[in-house]
Amino acid sequence: MTIECFGFTSHESGFLQGFADLKVPKMGIKLFGCGLFSKGGRSWLSLPSRDYIDKESGEKKYIPVMDFIDSDHKVPFSKEAMEAVQKFRAEDQSEMGGDSGDLPF
Repeated sequence: MTIECFGFTSHESGFLQGFADLKVPKMGIKLFGCGLFSKGGRSWLSLPSRDYIDKESGEKKYIPVMDFIDSDHKVPFSKEAMEAVQKFRAEDQSEMGGDSGDLPF
């Protein structure tokens, strides 16, 4: 499966590094706002989610907007999506004359 990143918005807050927009041409879908996280030298991508306020605790929490039916698809998807985001960010940096050495992954 080919995954392409067509947008990235930096937003550093805790482990969150920003949000990636992805497309999966074979499936004909676009995913907006996939969260890129990094902690302890490890990075991962989460599928889009939305926030809500927990009625009991009053805390802000997140619920996925979509998920995989078969969890065996999650790791390969995440790996390819991370590679697409890394490629997009490296190309974006080179177009701006920057160094992609700043990337957290």
